[in-house]
Amino acid sequence: MFEKGNYYADGTGMIFRNGDESVGTHRFTNTLFRADALRSERALLGVATRRCGVFGGPYRVEPGRSGDPLLTGTGLADNQDFGAQSASLTTFYTAASGLEVDTDDSPAAVPGACGDYLGPPAMADIPVPALPAGLRILARGQHGGDAGATLVAYDHPGGGLVLSAGSISFGSSLVVDAALQRIVRNALEEAAGRATT
Repeated sequence: MFEKGNYYADGTGMIFRNGDESVGTHRFTNTLFRADALRSERALLGVATRRCGVFGGPYRVEPGRSGDPLLTGTGLADNQDFGAQSASLTTFYTAASGLEVDTDDSPAAVPGACGDYLGPPAMADIPVPALPAGLRILARGQHGGDAGATLVAYDHPGGGLVLSAGSISFGSSLVVDAALQRIVRNALEEAAGRATT
């Protein structure tokens, strides 16, 4: 969910960025990073792009969060690392937090951090979207003092549940890490339960 998209009138495909494939700051208005404060990456997911080209690192459970319902059955304790393994052999995907990392404390996509599409030079002209109410920070990626992905969840006002890994390399670890699998399973079961009530 990085860019706005619309279906073709006949429903056979989609158009992203209003069909604008050019490089430059005007392209920014067609993304979800920050231009629309209510529908931005940060407002919807509870995280925003912070860094790219990040070598893989594990997540660490935030203090006081091991009892969160989404961590039930994982066996994880506060301050415990997980997601340190990956099915990928590439450098950036060696653990669950890596490649592009999104954090709760990033105001929005940082210009130039991950390519020209992340925003115009005048970021001060665009308001910083608020984080969702009730955002729970479950874990943070560990990268030797540098920012790692933030694993977050919150109850959406419309009745849904949002879980965001904040990391592109999350999927490579999901297939081999039992704790990550259980977290995703818990989220899916919770969401399914809400759909039937």
